[in-house]
Amino acid sequence: ILPAAGAVALEIPAPDESPSQILADIAQDSGLSSPTIAVCDIGGKCLNYRGDRPPQSAASLIKVPIAIALLHKVATDKISLDTPIYVERSNYTEENFSDIKVGKSYPLKYLLTQMIAYSSNIATNQIIDYLGWDYINKTLVELGYSTTRVSHKLKGSTTNPTENVGWAPNRITSNELTAMMVEIYNRKHPEYDAIAEVLGYQVEKVLGFQALKTSVGRWLGEKTGENSLVRGTTVAVEIQGKIYLITVTESGRRREGKIRRCVAQIVEYIASHAGV
Repeated sequence: ILPAAGAVALEIPAPDESPSQILADIAQDSGLSSPTIAVCDIGGKCLNYRGDRPPQSAASLIKVPIAIALLHKVATDKISLDTPIYVERSNYTEENFSDIKVGKSYPLKYLLTQMIAYSSNIATNQIIDYLGWDYINKTLVELGYSTTRVSHKLKGSTTNPTENVGWAPNRITSNELTAMMVEIYNRKHPEYDAIAEVLGYQVEKVLGFQALKTSVGRWLGEKTGENSLVRGTTVAVEIQGKIYLITVTESGRRREGKIRRCVAQIVEYIASHAGV
């Protein structure tokens, strides 16, 4: 259920109280051994399987709540997304897709795009510094996300940032991440347009995008994440004219095929049963 217009805090769409047997069966058939799965339609009706359990790592999926906190500040403080932000050298780490450089200034919109679409850890770390730990986590609590916490900067394959690194692993759940995606694609706040836009620019397309290539679903946008502990995606898909948000995580690396099968089967189930 979504909150009434003008509500101060967002009410997270409530998942089923018990794990969905449908999703459990899909997970097993897909070959996933320790997944967390949540599925919501755009109106907030949800199913989940272990969706309230934080995966072993939030990986780059944590960049979605960071983006939400950033856009909250931009809107609240009336800050232009064209505002230039200097990227400190202390935030350097290796990048897979982004060409962002330390020691240079970039507009906030560029940093947001690099963080989400190109999964830039450097941009993420600079946005964390720009917002501050307290602001990010206070904002997430105020918006109704009681489990998600941002408490550590991101690193590449070997290089850690060197200042204000953090103190504990980042934490997220599939339920809360999917709820965030519901709010983003509902444009609950006008500034969420910017997040929905950059989710549609995702350059890594081996999970949700690939899963939907031969399905009845139309890919709208996605954020993926991977490290040595977890692989996962949160993806927006249009099925028979309605938007659905799907999050799947699995422990370990190189789980692309299994996650794709899971997403594809969820889409097939939604299409054949006219919803969740």
